[in-house]
Amino acid sequence: MRKGKKSAAKGRKTRATAQTNTTEPIEASSSTTATPGSAAEAQPAGATTPQQLDGSSTTAQSPPIAQAGEVEDVEMADGDLGSRESLEGSGIPVGNSEAGSSENISTSGTTTTGPSIATPKRPAMSPAQKIESIVQFIKDVPGVSPFDLFKALVDKDDPTYESYRRPYYGQDNDRLADTISMIAKDRDGRRKIRDWIRSAAGRELVNEIISDEMEGLVEDLKLTGVASIDPEYVRNRAPSNFEVNAPFTLGLLICAAQTKRAKGKNVMKTPELLCGVVMKQLVYQRSNRVLGFATEFGLFLWHSGCSRQTIEALHRCGLSISYTAISTALKTLSDHCMKKAVGIAAGPHAFCYDNINISTSIFVEQRGGSTPAKVTSGTLGMVYRLKNATLEDMKLAPILARLRDPRYNMGLDFNRDLVLTDQQSMDVMYQLKVSIIQVLLRHVKGFEKRQKDPTLQHKAIRKLPPDHIAEFQLLRVSTTEEATVKGNLQFQEECYIVQLERTAEELSKYAIPTINDQLTNSRIRSGQLLRAGDTNEWNRRSPFQTAPGIFHFGMNAEWMLLGHHRGDVHTKGTLSYWGSVCDKARISSDHPDYHTVLTFFRQVLEGHILNAWRILVAEDADNAARKEKARTAVNPAIPPTKVKVPKTLGEYAKSNPTTEALFAKATDILDRFATPLPIPVSVPAPTTTEVGSPVPASTPWTGPDSAKDIVHQNTLLLTRDLLYFFEIIDAVKDGDFGRIENILPIWAIMFRGGGGNNYCTETLHLIQNLKYLWTPKFADVMRDTILVNLSGIPGHTMAADLNMEHGIKEVKETIVLKGLETTWDMMERASPCINEVKEIKQKIVAMLGLPYQNKTHSDVDTSTLVWRVADKLKEEGLQKYTPNREGNDSAKAVGDLIQDGAKKMQSSTIKTFNKN
Repeated sequence: MRKGKKSAAKGRKTRATAQTNTTEPIEASSSTTATPGSAAEAQPAGATTPQQLDGSSTTAQSPPIAQAGEVEDVEMADGDLGSRESLEGSGIPVGNSEAGSSENISTSGTTTTGPSIATPKRPAMSPAQKIESIVQFIKDVPGVSPFDLFKALVDKDDPTYESYRRPYYGQDNDRLADTISMIAKDRDGRRKIRDWIRSAAGRELVNEIISDEMEGLVEDLKLTGVASIDPEYVRNRAPSNFEVNAPFTLGLLICAAQTKRAKGKNVMKTPELLCGVVMKQLVYQRSNRVLGFATEFGLFLWHSGCSRQTIEALHRCGLSISYTAISTALKTLSDHCMKKAVGIAAGPHAFCYDNINISTSIFVEQRGGSTPAKVTSGTLGMVYRLKNATLEDMKLAPILARLRDPRYNMGLDFNRDLVLTDQQSMDVMYQLKVSIIQVLLRHVKGFEKRQKDPTLQHKAIRKLPPDHIAEFQLLRVSTTEEATVKGNLQFQEECYIVQLERTAEELSKYAIPTINDQLTNSRIRSGQLLRAGDTNEWNRRSPFQTAPGIFHFGMNAEWMLLGHHRGDVHTKGTLSYWGSVCDKARISSDHPDYHTVLTFFRQVLEGHILNAWRILVAEDADNAARKEKARTAVNPAIPPTKVKVPKTLGEYAKSNPTTEALFAKATDILDRFATPLPIPVSVPAPTTTEVGSPVPASTPWTGPDSAKDIVHQNTLLLTRDLLYFFEIIDAVKDGDFGRIENILPIWAIMFRGGGGNNYCTETLHLIQNLKYLWTPKFADVMRDTILVNLSGIPGHTMAADLNMEHGIKEVKETIVLKGLETTWDMMERASPCINEVKEIKQKIVAMLGLPYQNKTHSDVDTSTLVWRVADKLKEEGLQKYTPNREGNDSAKAVGDLIQDGAKKMQSSTIKTFNKN
């Protein structure tokens, strides 16, 4: 290095001397004659002189150099600045020399030294000029091209130019990438790059990139085993983002999967989904620890009913884990779910359970008493976490104290407990009016925008908050049948002591809300009576506080109304008649489907309400016309009024009636079309004490007589009963138990009037518990537990017992899909994680874009059936009182459920209930 600096200094001295010979004459204090060897000495070590290249002895003159004491910076090839000294030492012409001139190199001559005199600097050269200067210089060197220079600079085996390479390969230096990009823009250069990539060295580099990306994916996605897939993993797993984590590999797959034309024009078929799945196959093939997707897809296949051979085939393709591993995954996932259930049961929680019946093959070998049953039964349980409850609220002792206190356990009184208060009555009437208005808004064109009007919505009484999302966990299926008192006691013991790992002492401290159908609740109460003298509260089953499931409540109410109003198909206004009008033959069957009847009920009710609206609007138009006619008859000179009174519902919608006007008409509809005609009574004659006065006669009834128009009376009763029925259904959907609680006394009476004695008793138990036996805080806990919302979406609330039925349905469907062999053993392992497997299935379906549960299905428009009912009502005039209507003699009157039920309640039911 020291030697190089001396050579550079000699070179500068030589060029400075030569420069003095080309400029204006100046007085020199001294001169020196250069020897022929002085020029050679000015070249850096190892540099080749022009004389050595072509043998000439031409004298070259050096360009002007910087002033004494200055070292001019020169831009390097990679954009960095280096000193002129370093470049001059390398033998490359720099400065303001004339490009390509061989005179830039001194070979011989005389060098005169003198005093240092400043010379004017020429303008700085542009980068393009500098490069051109270098290229022209290299052209004068035979056998060397600029690319040979570049190759020498980047040769890692030559340490001479290491100082150039390091900056060039720096992280922030884009020169190399720009160079390659520029080469790729040239057709021949692009071909050479492609040839190199196909070579061994190029393939090795591509393999390194892919390997690095895949190793990164392995680190991000690997699991310790199928045991790592727990409910938290299922719920919170984020989708893979290969575009960020493995863009190069994914890009190669996408390029292989589609043509350039398809990429630009095909919008229906994109390869991203397929390539993403292939990436998951590859990473699973690379490491068997990356089994998240393979396990999820295997569980999806298992739950969808795929055969073992199919699953094994897909395992060979890298899409799924093996069938045996799926069984292991089910077991470990179920174990995780049971740990979650244990955690829920350790705090405030609710408990629901119901029987599960499985039909087996009827083609079985007859083996006497050991012949397998055609139907086998078991029980499935579920626990809910109570978000609005504390352990203090759940204490059992205060509840038991109220049960033993005659001030609270005083029984029910008809007038006090089964007659609505003024506030309850106003609330119920308001909700019914809103329901009547909503029918108009849904079915009459022009009212669409007012369906969301906040002044036309149901009033919230005790509505679940939007964030009140229910958290629940299924338990293991048990072969113990809960249909008997003994079976109930055994199942409770199995669930809490064995599955939920609780002790009798822990269970004796806190109440456990349990929401079930009427039969299960009845068995629970019977078990409590049977064990009333046992050793502790758990053994006495005192913790269980029952409430009827509103789904079973509504289903039994539906069946009762169907039986009560079914009638004969030839009697106008009966449900059988409306079934014939709407072409619903299944309504007449012994056990029609619940949802079929529910839809039919709504169509019939809305048809009655729509025609009532039509009658009121037409009456208003007729009354206005009569008034106008009477007014003009009195004074014909008065011009007619310009106010147009609507005659049809369409015109009524265009008139944009106010909220007050809508509620006024809804009140008329309630009074005239949903209130039965009163029972005819005669006013008793007034008493008199005057001697000789004639005996006065009683005043006869002059109002409408229901016996003279039985069809009209039946129509009014049907409309009223369906309004009360859908108040329960709609309140459940809205998640408002307050609306249900307001109407519970009416439904207790209606159940009794319609013969639904079991649900009448169940409703009376709920009324008594809410008002008297439960502490106020625990009563609120029960109010907020009977209804559940699993998604947090408004309008998607359901009854807790309906969610229980959904769990049973999932288990039974899985049994059917997987076959009936080893049914109970397999389902005992799988039932706790059925919901998690279902969630995995939904995620797989969403990822692949598959239709899931009729994803593209929309609700069928049944408005034509609603209008068919309304038009038939108008045609037959069933909503207008017509004394001695045709067919009245053969019509059978339908009993008034409220009137008949109230009589039975007051006569015996309340007394019997209070005794028990």
